[in-house]
Amino acid sequence: MEEEQLKRLQSLYAGRHKSFLAAQHSRDYAAMERAGTLESYLRTIGEQAADYYQTLENQMLEKSQEIENPRDREAYINRIPFTVAELVREDVLHVKP
Repeated sequence: MEEEQLKRLQSLYAGRHKSFLAAQHSRDYAAMERAGTLESYLRTIGEQAADYYQTLENQMLEKSQEIENPRDREAYINRIPFTVAELVREDVLHVKP
């Protein structure tokens, strides 16, 4: 994954978590904002989410090589971004659908 793509993922996930915090944990959000720790916290969450995304994507791409049927392999590969994004949302951001 390119550096620019990684930065976009970090920003995307930090923004999503920020929205989640503001809506679901407004007291914690306000406390971090007052303490000046919110941006650092969100940056860390964004980095963790992007790293996890990259790790999962690489693992799934590696696993796709074991699928012999080309159509099945293509279908599996096409689902990777959606599957990975859902796992990141639930496991790192703790946002349930």
